[in-house]
Amino acid sequence: MKSIDAIKMVCRLQERLDKGLRPEHLTMSLAQAYDGIVLPSVQRASSSKTHASRFDAHIRSAIGNRPLSQISRAVLIALIDQLCPSRKCRRAIVNLKPSTRNRVVDELKFIFRKLYELGLIEENIAKDLQKIPERNQRTRILRDEEQARFFTALGDAPIKTRLLISLLLLTGMRIGEALSTRWDYVDLANRTIRLPDTKSGRPRVVPLSAEACSICEQLRAMRTNVFLFPGRGDGPMSRPSRQIKAMLAAAGMEGFWPHDLRRHYATRIAEILPTHAVSAILGHSSTAVTERYLVATDLRLHDAADSIGRQLAPLISGKTL
Repeated sequence: MKSIDAIKMVCRLQERLDKGLRPEHLTMSLAQAYDGIVLPSVQRASSSKTHASRFDAHIRSAIGNRPLSQISRAVLIALIDQLCPSRKCRRAIVNLKPSTRNRVVDELKFIFRKLYELGLIEENIAKDLQKIPERNQRTRILRDEEQARFFTALGDAPIKTRLLISLLLLTGMRIGEALSTRWDYVDLANRTIRLPDTKSGRPRVVPLSAEACSICEQLRAMRTNVFLFPGRGDGPMSRPSRQIKAMLAAAGMEGFWPHDLRRHYATRIAEILPTHAVSAILGHSSTAVTERYLVATDLRLHDAADSIGRQLAPLISGKTL
């Protein structure tokens, strides 16, 4: 029996060597394996940044120093149960949202699937980790009664911040997409911005209104490098978090986040286009994702109620309405 086990062990070791793994890989810590093998296997730069952010925020300090051989499913479950906001979190929150917790579960599943495929572990201990329902859909958009205050404060903001916020409102782009846009992505003749690398992993074409083209023309006059929003040197402008926070405070916009501009755009454009078209413009992976973005505004609800009322009024008993 022992000889059979020894033969199996030798075969497994040979399989690992055939995959390019060296003997020292077998004694790696999780952090060493992640930094040296798992993360470099991610092809897209934006995805690599997202993976690294999740690992650094929630996994590295908890179990990163543990040898792979000493990490069990129970260890992973304990890590998930004890998750708390990262020290770098800018918002004053005590508990993680279900969506954030589930993204950590996704990261663990990704890591240990990759480690298993490479032969660094004998079993994928993360494959059965459970997610929890996500009931934290945001419904915040720019409300009608806030618009005057918002645009007054926007007009007083630094020019690059003002142009950035205006472009987000007019296109529904993510703030990271806008800041990483290069001039060779912009085609003002055809009124489009072509984003080659997006969150969904697919390129996307952003249609530009005449007003959005005007924003780009203003930015062209300020051009100093290849980026639509140039920063110092050869890089893009950093996210103007402090300036945006000051602008929203001046407008009295409590609880409003820059990403809510994307939801506002989606909600307004959905009044004109069907959901599948809105999904294509936003670059969502499915219409189900888009539907979570759309907010039923009071005006749309009243219009729908009035329409139904007009249709049913003649049919109601007595016809007195």
